[in-house]
Amino acid sequence: EDPEGMQRCGRSFSRHTSLSTLPCLRIQHSRAIPCLDDSFEPSTLDPNRPHAASSEHAITVAQAHRNEMRALEGRLHACVDRVAEACLPAISSSSQALAQRVAELSQVYTRERGELLQAPRSGAALEARLRFFLRRDQAIMQRILGELERFAGLPTGESWRVLDLGAGVGAMSVGTALFAKAGGRAKALHIDALDIDARALGCMPPLLARLAEEIALPITLRIHPGDLRQGALPGGAAAYDLILVSFVLNELNAAKPSLESSLQRLEHWGRSLAPGGSLIVIEPALREPTRALHRLRDALLATGSSLRVAAPCLHDAPCPMLRSERDWCHEEYGVEAPKELQALAQKAGLRADRIRYSYLVLRHDGRNLREALSPLPGTPLRMVSTRRVSKGKIELWGCGSPGSLRLSRLDRHRSEENAAFDALQRGRLFTVEPALSAPSENQGLRIGPESRIHLASADEGNSGGDE
Repeated sequence: EDPEGMQRCGRSFSRHTSLSTLPCLRIQHSRAIPCLDDSFEPSTLDPNRPHAASSEHAITVAQAHRNEMRALEGRLHACVDRVAEACLPAISSSSQALAQRVAELSQVYTRERGELLQAPRSGAALEARLRFFLRRDQAIMQRILGELERFAGLPTGESWRVLDLGAGVGAMSVGTALFAKAGGRAKALHIDALDIDARALGCMPPLLARLAEEIALPITLRIHPGDLRQGALPGGAAAYDLILVSFVLNELNAAKPSLESSLQRLEHWGRSLAPGGSLIVIEPALREPTRALHRLRDALLATGSSLRVAAPCLHDAPCPMLRSERDWCHEEYGVEAPKELQALAQKAGLRADRIRYSYLVLRHDGRNLREALSPLPGTPLRMVSTRRVSKGKIELWGCGSPGSLRLSRLDRHRSEENAAFDALQRGRLFTVEPALSAPSENQGLRIGPESRIHLASADEGNSGGDE
């Protein structure tokens, strides 16, 4: 163990600097980031640019984005390894020992949830968070920010102001930085990061300093060790473009779940949003934390809060998943993980090539994901299940204004009009024609040869594919 390890790392603060008084990191670099596709031009990913009529062009743009993101993530993985080696020199050991630590921490996160607030904070646990969980989970924020981009919900300024609550070692801030850099979406980030674990928070300055240099994105960082249960936020009356709350509510409610206290926290945090800003709440893709998030969503709608649900929901009706104790709605996507991360995950009995989470995006201005589907005819739906393929038939569940709806298509009814049904994966946005007039959920909807399926534009906010 190296109790001063976090304070000895990084060029921006000295060995004896207190974590609570660290200065901002202001890193200005101009080194260009090469793209794997030399023909890629960042302007092609301008969110204000009209969609191209050519599907081939759309595929080219999406591939160019993935190429650039792959290059950026490669630089991130190198940064993480260097920072871990510098900050935890006495901890780094064999890959098998690291895999064991990853497995033990995953056990706490998923099965021993009553112990969340007492989760291990040793140097060994910190190494697992840095070398595995940060590198995997940062893709979650990329995916969610990609959803915001669908309805022009990203910050409009060249510099984004971010508040990262429950920041830990900085996974969500890192994901935001990579997404902001890709395609030139932002030219600088200003981040305030708060967490009760000062040692974990101390990983962020050296990590973001090195990342800012590697990807040529100026980052100003202030870290604030503190307890969210005490209510105070850093920055006073500061207005933030993005407020990130990742895997926090379930930890705060682990000992004593309280819908009212969660509602009060959201309202409190929401008051720090800048005009057009987004409050992003991420929770584990487990049944109880996710259903708690569904109930919180419904409570916001029922109380008439000024915080409106922007994503992932396509309607303002009560959540249909709450009708049965067996149901919950979460996201699951494939991501491109480096071979060494996949090998580590395999040794730990986990997967690094998929991310699972539940989330809400809340805004004051009323803008929402439905706008991304408004140009398409038919009834907007979001796929909220895996595909069930049986002999002669495909079934799935969609959610939208009709509620949660089972859709099925017989193989013999496949046609050019409904061929896009084959491409539907969990989380995909689509519309169905003819428009639905609130059919019975129990009855479901059979996709016939005359039915038309329209897909929303391909996802550009993540580095991997769907399931």
